[in-house]
Amino acid sequence: MPRSYAQKVKQSIDNMYRHQAQSKKDGNYLEDLVVARNRLEDYHNVIKWLNRNGFSVEKGGIVMKREQININNRNKNAE
Repeated sequence: MPRSYAQKVKQSIDNMYRHQAQSKKDGNYLEDLVVARNRLEDYHNVIKWLNRNGFSVEKGGIVMKREQININNRNKNAE
């Protein structure tokens, strides 16, 4: 997967929370902390999903795990 996919996922989550934060008029500090915690949980859930589905999140971005590449190659060769 190209690195841009990870950036798009992060951007869409950020945009969702930015929109939520802009809709609040009072700017309550505790609400901001809750939003930040929810954002981290979303990032964590995305990373867990990627790991379960054959991808590895590394410093350079998201890459397909070697085992998944081997499985994909075997499936292509079987066709």
